[in-house]
Amino acid sequence: MRVKHILAGLAFASLLGSLGCMVAVAAGAGAGGYYYIRGDVARDYSYSLEHCATATHEALLSLELRNISPRKDALKARFKARRANGAPVVVKLKRLTENSTQVRVRAGRVGDRGMGEVIHERIQQHF
Repeated sequence: MRVKHILAGLAFASLLGSLGCMVAVAAGAGAGGYYYIRGDVARDYSYSLEHCATATHEALLSLELRNISPRKDALKARFKARRANGAPVVVKLKRLTENSTQVRVRAGRVGDRGMGEVIHERIQQHF
């Protein structure tokens, strides 16, 4: 009987923890326009995939990232690069509509949120 109460308490605590995380992510999305998905800093832009890809490439160049390798088709694009310290940067773009694109930035292996936001700010400067 005691084990059931402990397990129920742990399950409830886990549920509350998950809800708190979801609320924090939602609040962050409304406040700054970014949302965090499994280590990626994501943002939806009201621009075409082509326009976002050009802005992303220019942003990565302006940040002096190395080994920039773009791949693109009509629905998605991906840029891989390296920071001076060797840390990987991956930017994924996905066409949502004709004039709407989701851009996800992962800086580092597990996702450096601050650096991801810096890259998004630089992308915005190139629109």
